[in-house]
Amino acid sequence: TSPTVGGFTAEALYGFGGQAGSVKQKNTSGAGVSYMNGPLNAAVAYFRADNSKSGPADATIGTWAGSSDSVFNSSVNVGFASAQTMQVIGAAATYTIGPATFEINYGNTRYKSGEFSLYSGTAQFNSGGLVFSYAMNTAWTLAAGYNYTRASAVSGADAAQYHQLAAASFYALSKTTSLYGLIGYQHASGETLDALGNVVAATASVGDASNGASSASNSQVVARVGLLHRF
Repeated sequence: TSPTVGGFTAEALYGFGGQAGSVKQKNTSGAGVSYMNGPLNAAVAYFRADNSKSGPADATIGTWAGSSDSVFNSSVNVGFASAQTMQVIGAAATYTIGPATFEINYGNTRYKSGEFSLYSGTAQFNSGGLVFSYAMNTAWTLAAGYNYTRASAVSGADAAQYHQLAAASFYALSKTTSLYGLIGYQHASGETLDALGNVVAATASVGDASNGASSASNSQVVARVGLLHRF
């Protein structure tokens, strides 16, 4: 992580894969730049992870065995866990005017197949979102957002699309502890791949496995209340 200069801060990482006989297989790399100046915050980041196999006898063929394996816990992308590489580019910016904060974000994720993948080609997801939050007073904040994701057609599956709406409320009990409630809705259409590489109808999945299970249908609603503590 670099020092902050003129509001800019940069970070970079590289992780060796730990694969015997290779420094390339299973490696991880990434970089990011952020900017903070008054009401404007912005950031852009790049991440790449490798899932290369050692050969046809590799016991992990058909699965993701590199870093970030927990990413493939959703019906949205479980069909691409056999990818050779995963690449993510993301950008976001927020602007605050008094009690109101506006956010815009964009992400591009690519799962490139390899010799031992269960599908062929490169699966690409483009996602864009808008978020608005408003501080009603020093304790109570409301927020709402919309996200649209479109996948590319790959291995005979038509392009899947996902529309998601979310709303949340936060109530501060102290500077470090808040109560929160949130609700999210997602609608999916088109086709994708299942974990075995078969073409299936796209199903909704609000969040990932840590937030709940994917739906068996094209729509899903998730609601949650909880206590948030910042250390």
